[in-house]
Parts: sequence; structure tokens; C-alpha cells
Amino acid sequence: MKQVYIARCDASNKGSEVIMSNVIVSPNQRLVFQSTNKASYTNVARAELQALHSLLSHARRQNIERLQAVSDCKTVVEVVLSPKRKFKGSDAKKMNGLLQKIRELILWFKEIKIMFKKRQHNVYADSLCHLSWAGIKFSKAGGEVNLDKPIKP
Repeated sequence: MKQVYIARCDASNKGSEVIMSNVIVSPNQRLVFQSTNKASYTNVARAELQALHSLLSHARRQNIERLQAVSDCKTVVEVVLSPKRKFKGSDAKKMNGLLQKIRELILWFKEIKIMFKKRQHNVYADSLCHLSWAGIKFSKAGGEVNLDKPIKP
């Protein structure tokens, strides 16, 4: 039986400051990786793209070959999954460079599914961002994780 890891990513902004979160859970719902990072972006789609890139990079570093990744940014998922599409606008050059890196990372996995789910179905990653805004660091090393429920500190 193939073991598929489940992952979520998100980005949340306040003005030009952004918090990005990533979480990877094993097939038996144990936490493998979790992070939050702050950055300065005026473009939330760029932050969502960066969060996805970070998630895929961490999965690769963990040698996770089969992954189901979820983002709540429909635009990012659609562009990533459409080989001929690229980003347009003021951040296009940087975003398309990151897009190329993501597409190269995708080739490394034996099995990968990247999908869009609305924010209410991405509550764990969303909660990580909100906890970080509040200055709360949440750690659950190796513990059981339910990605369909928000984190309660």
C-alpha cells in the first residue's frame, strides 16, 4: 500500500507583512513538519506561492515521495497546475521564477496531488498563521493531528 502524506499551506497578511504556514502529516496522522515564517510582501498571491514552494521543499528534504498538498489560494493552484500559464503584473518576474522552481520540485515526487480547498477546509494551516500573529508558537512534535480542525492553544 502506498503511503501518501497530507500537507497544507497558507499565507495571511496584515498590510505588507505576511505570515506563511506549512504542515505535513504522515499517513497515520502524525505531525512530520510544521512551520510559520514572516516576510514582507504586498502581493498575497506571491506569499501563497512562497508557502507552497516552502511546503514542497520541506517534503522533499524529508524524502516524502508521495504527497497530497492543499492550498486555499485558487489562483496559485490553477497556475501551478497549468503548464502554459504564468503570472502577470508587478511581481510577475519573481513569481514566475518561483513558479518554475515549484514545477521542477513537482517532478521529483513519485506521486503528487496539489489541490485547492476553501479556507474553511484549510483550518489547521490558517490557525497556525493566526496563532503566529498573536505571538503564540504552537508545537505538537510527533503528535496526532487533525487537519480538519483549527488549533486551540
